[in-house]
Amino acid sequence: METTSVDLGFLEPCEPWLLTNKFFRSKVGGKPAWLELKHLPKPDELLCGQCKEPLGFLCQPAVESPVPLCVVCGCRGPKLCSRCKAVNYCSAAHQRLDWKAAHKAICSEDGAVSGAANTTNSLLLPQFEIVTEAEEYEPKAKLSEEENVKRQMEELERLQQEGRAGALADLPEAELDKYSSSDQVEDKTFDKFKARTAADPDQVLRYERGGKALWLSPVVPKDIPSCERCNGPRVYEFQIMPQLLNSLDNERLDWGTLVCYTCEAGCDIEGYAEEFIFRQDVLNTDTARE
Repeated sequence: METTSVDLGFLEPCEPWLLTNKFFRSKVGGKPAWLELKHLPKPDELLCGQCKEPLGFLCQPAVESPVPLCVVCGCRGPKLCSRCKAVNYCSAAHQRLDWKAAHKAICSEDGAVSGAANTTNSLLLPQFEIVTEAEEYEPKAKLSEEENVKRQMEELERLQQEGRAGALADLPEAELDKYSSSDQVEDKTFDKFKARTAADPDQVLRYERGGKALWLSPVVPKDIPSCERCNGPRVYEFQIMPQLLNSLDNERLDWGTLVCYTCEAGCDIEGYAEEFIFRQDVLNTDTARE
């Protein structure tokens, strides 16, 4: 067993007050723990590129705030409830969500909004701390081509004895290759993914800046866009694993893995910058998209 350069992230329940910015925790769910409050992203910078609705917070590897923050998502909240003037929102969409969820029942013209801090918990993902540890992995010895052929023949003989080989045994080899080559490539990629994660099946994060992503399928991004600020290349930094979905309990969310690429030069900026995420799907790899 050898220690690799990859840091693995795992979920642990944690008291909410320990997930604020002053403790600099890596976290999942809830609201962002902003580390810099002067240059928060504007609401129109946090809209989905497809449906134009406000984005929700998923996680941050690693606030009681003087800056007004949206009570729903924790992003900059320039809009106020027009009635009580006590609750901020990033957009009309999140104001409507909060109004239906609970704010309608507690809002009043005199500004009394008792219990408002807990009214939108149902709209947020559950919170966890992400704890990291170095990956330990023992690679298996690669089989020679002769050993691979021998194993394949043994498997075919076993299927024939069980009566499960069907008509495939009668097809010429060239015809079999036509139907199975792409599937074999995909199976090998997925098998490699399963073998690498088998020792730590609960990992939700893999971090290795400048390293390589662990893919589920051969459908990978052809080109990684350059940094918009310096025009330099982006490199792999971390990926979110599918195991995280088990803890979020949200049927609307689905991915195989979310792979994040960031500026190799680490541009010196004020505030926050958008980077590049590639979503790779699990079942139908043709739908993998940015």
